[in-house]
Amino acid sequence: MLDADLDIRAGEIHALLGENGAGKTTLMRMLAGILRPDAGGIEIDGETVQLRGRMDGARRGIGFVQQHFGLIEEIGGVENYLLGHPRLGAWLHVDRARGELRRTGAELELDVDLDCPISELTVGERQRLEILIALATGADVLILDEPTAALGSAEVAVLERVLRRLTGQGRSVVYITHKLPEVMAFAHRVTVMRRGRVVAEFAGEALDADDLTQAMIGQLPKQSEVSRLDPGNPVLALKGVGVAASETGRSLFDIDLEVRAHEVVGIAGISGNGQEVLAELLCGLIEPESGNIALRPPTVAYIPEDRSRDALAPTLSVADNAIVHRHRDPSLRRSGQLAPTLVGEFVARIVSAGAVQAASMDSRVSALSGGNQQRLVVARELERRPDLIVAHNPYRGLDIGAADDVRQRLLAARDGGSGVVLISPDLEDLFDIADRVLVIANGRFVGDVDPRRTTAQEVGALLGEAGQ
Repeated sequence: MLDADLDIRAGEIHALLGENGAGKTTLMRMLAGILRPDAGGIEIDGETVQLRGRMDGARRGIGFVQQHFGLIEEIGGVENYLLGHPRLGAWLHVDRARGELRRTGAELELDVDLDCPISELTVGERQRLEILIALATGADVLILDEPTAALGSAEVAVLERVLRRLTGQGRSVVYITHKLPEVMAFAHRVTVMRRGRVVAEFAGEALDADDLTQAMIGQLPKQSEVSRLDPGNPVLALKGVGVAASETGRSLFDIDLEVRAHEVVGIAGISGNGQEVLAELLCGLIEPESGNIALRPPTVAYIPEDRSRDALAPTLSVADNAIVHRHRDPSLRRSGQLAPTLVGEFVARIVSAGAVQAASMDSRVSALSGGNQQRLVVARELERRPDLIVAHNPYRGLDIGAADDVRQRLLAARDGGSGVVLISPDLEDLFDIADRVLVIANGRFVGDVDPRRTTAQEVGALLGEAGQ
C-alpha cells in the first residue's frame, strides 16, 4: 500500500475497483481497524482516530462484511451477533438480540434464518446475515467486499434496494466488486486502485465501462470467440436422482443429467436452490437417496464455491495445498516417504501451469490474493486430467484478468476431453462458454436451453416463473 488517499461521503455508494492484489481489501481493513497503517492516518467525522482493532472500528460505526466470511460456523446468527457486538456488557440478552436482528431484517428485507448453524447456510445466506449483523450493530459506513459474488439476479436486486435505503438514511457504503455492470448501476463515485496506489477516480454520471477497465488493468481484455466442439462419449449420467435431506437443508428431486466429453453444461439458478448439494453429489461427496448414478466418472475435479472453506487449508503452505491429492503418489515418494525434491518439482509445475504468484512455496496460502488462491485450486484440480470438472461459481470474487485465466483453463480442459459442469448465478458467465444451460429451481431442473438460441432475459423469466 503506497500513499493511498480515499474519502467517503455520507449518503453515497462508493465503489472500490482494482485487480486482485491491488490493495483494496488491505485499505478497507485499515479503515475497519483490523490492520494498522504504517503511515498516514484515518479521519472519521473530521477527527483523527487510531483504531486498535475491529471492535474499535465497529464502535466508530464501521461495519465490514469481508469476502471470506467471519462467522463462527458452529453457532447461529443470534450468537454471532452477540459475540461480535461492540457495545454489549457482561450479560448476553439473547431474546433482545434476536428482536434487534429481526427488526433490522424486516426494515431492509433481509430474510435469514437466525438460529440455523452457520455451517448449514448457503454462501448467499451467510452474506446476507453478515450484512444484517453489521447494520444491526449500528454501522454508519458499511464496507462490502464482493457482496454479490455468490448471489443471483433477484438477490442482487434486493441488495440494491437495501443499499438505496441505507444511503437515503445518510449512511455510506463502500462497495468492492469486479462486476462493472453493478458499478455502473449502483455507484455514486468510483475509486480505482492498482498495485497499492489510487490511480483514478470517477463520478457516477461520468462512468464508462471501457475507461474503468483500462484504469483497472491498464489495457482492455482481448475478446475471443469461443469455439464449439462436437460432444464425445458420456462421462456422467444421473437418472432420477434425489437427495431428500442434505446437510445444508436443501434437497434435490428427480434429477436427470448427462454430461459428455468436450461439453460445457451450465447450471443456472438463484443461489440456494440446490446448487451446492448438486455439486457435492457430482463430486461424490454425498450419495443419492433415490434414483441412481448410471455412469460415474473415474476422475472428478472440484472447484468449490467457497475456496477458503472447501478447497484450501489457509494456514498451510502453497506446497502443502498443491499436493492435497498426491500424498500417496509413488512418483513423489522414495523409500515410502515423500521426497522433498520430487515434491518441489511437482509443486513448481503446478504453480507455473496456474501462473500462481507467490513469494515462495513455503508461504501460507492465506497470504495469496484471492485470484492467486483460485489459480492454485484450478491448476491443482486440472493437473489430474479429470474426466469431469465441477466448477461451482469459479469466478467468484475474481477480477477480469484472473477470471479470464480460469475461463481459459476450463476451455482448455474441455478441448482436451473433459466434461465440464459450470454452476453460476451469473447468466453471462454461463452463456459465454456453455453448450447448453439447465435451469434449477427448488431442487429441480425446470428448463434446458441452448445459449445460442435463447436470450439471458428469457432464462431470467424462466427463473422468475419457477420461483413463484
